[in-house]
Amino acid sequence: LFPLACRRENNLLNESARSIGYTYMLEALGAGSAGILGNFILIRFLSTWHIVFVIGAVLALNCLLIYFLLFNQFNIILAVIMSCLTLSIFSPGIINILNDATVKLHWKGYHVLSNRSSVYGLITVLKKENNVSFYNNGSYAFTYPDKLSAEDIHLTALQNINAKRALVIGGGLNGSLNEIIKYKNISEIVYVELDPLIIELAIKLLPKDAIPFIYDKRVSIINTDARAFIKATPDKFDLAIMNLPEPFTSS
Repeated sequence: LFPLACRRENNLLNESARSIGYTYMLEALGAGSAGILGNFILIRFLSTWHIVFVIGAVLALNCLLIYFLLFNQFNIILAVIMSCLTLSIFSPGIINILNDATVKLHWKGYHVLSNRSSVYGLITVLKKENNVSFYNNGSYAFTYPDKLSAEDIHLTALQNINAKRALVIGGGLNGSLNEIIKYKNISEIVYVELDPLIIELAIKLLPKDAIPFIYDKRVSIINTDARAFIKATPDKFDLAIMNLPEPFTSS
């Protein structure tokens, strides 16, 4: 599209350097608008394949318009492509078939219980035998049951047997929270989990005996960034337990 747009602007302005600069300006404007549209609307309300077809239809429309402006004629092939992509956006059946096929191919050998997007990432829940595993953007998050990891929490809890207030950051759904509520001396447990969708899917897909902490009045679930919470909270805790994954990006 960029070379075509430069050619179009060059025909209008008769100045190649100026036309390239003008096209760069329009491209930057479009990129910024697309970023805002994607982050605040598309990701929140549409599936991955919906977004693919929306972007494809917009690009095809741009090609059609630029082609018409350059050659002053209608390109039937581009029109057909744009029409097909646009119709696909409003065809849930096509979207669901493509989504199911690609997810099953990607997670071959597992039973996919759920594959849903939130503003924080793509949450995939898989089942193999008696284990239910959660993945965030393709990276492993936790598995239930995972008694070995869950019982590690006792190593921290036993450091302060008189603790009254506990802070648990991430990873509580692998059984860690179920272990911490066994301490009757703890009167308040704050669990910080960034993505509320993880909690929602855990309640929906894990067995009832996997989430007794949900019904424990001592437990408060806060959906926010852990670093932001720690910086902002005036509260003091006797125990702080962090179940954080290994870093997998430079951030």
